[in-house]
Amino acid sequence: MLVLTKCLLFVLGLRIGESAFVDTLHKCDVNDKACLSKVIQGVIVSIGKTGIPEYDIPAIDPLHVDSLNINLLNIMDLKVSDVTVKGLKNCVVNDVLLDMKKGHVTLTVVCDVSVKAKYEITGGSPSLKEIFGGSSVRGNGNAKLKAEKLLVKFDYRFDTVRREDGEVYIECKKDLAKYSYNLLGGSKLAIDKIYIGDVESSDLVVNYFNSNSQGIWKEFGKIFLDEAMEIAHDLIHRFFGSVPTKNYLDGDLSQYIKQ
Repeated sequence: MLVLTKCLLFVLGLRIGESAFVDTLHKCDVNDKACLSKVIQGVIVSIGKTGIPEYDIPAIDPLHVDSLNINLLNIMDLKVSDVTVKGLKNCVVNDVLLDMKKGHVTLTVVCDVSVKAKYEITGGSPSLKEIFGGSSVRGNGNAKLKAEKLLVKFDYRFDTVRREDGEVYIECKKDLAKYSYNLLGGSKLAIDKIYIGDVESSDLVVNYFNSNSQGIWKEFGKIFLDEAMEIAHDLIHRFFGSVPTKNYLDGDLSQYIKQ
């Protein structure tokens, strides 16, 4: 899941390529929600397998990540490697709101995703003993995670500017970016070679997660998605910062340009 939001956030900018890819897209009026949603939906599907090489955007389905390190509430250290994410090309755009005057855009998508990875985990806490009968945890093996109907809402602020080349661009404000999420469906975990104390406890951990997935997502989901956001922001800046608005927005935008 760590890379889920990286793929979803930059989709908002993908309708802007100055290439053959642009020829497959429609320009949208800034107030046409239906058009914006349709274009973004089409882009998600299109880049699922091929990506956009001219803008260094890889194919996102499947998406591969070498490794990520995460600290879970100062209790456990988790490293995941050889990560493969599938299902992103099937994400559904629920809503798009673009306000050029205020420099504000929100995008809401819903996705069913699956993740496979190798993992290493170490740590401990007295609270683990109440749940699993042991206060320490360690593991080194394989993990699979499925999430159904993961809703993610992205919130961005931006300036509309005219540069020296005479073209109009959108410049995102990374420090003001926000997001929220909600797991609308279920989530299932499969994992092996995890120990509570000295006892192999894979089945115990899996059963606990699968019975309490909603609560676990509320508690820990943001930790994983925050990691993904950092990657996503960089991709957003790459697109909006390098491609003129004329490639994805219709009409005269001069009234929105920041002086």
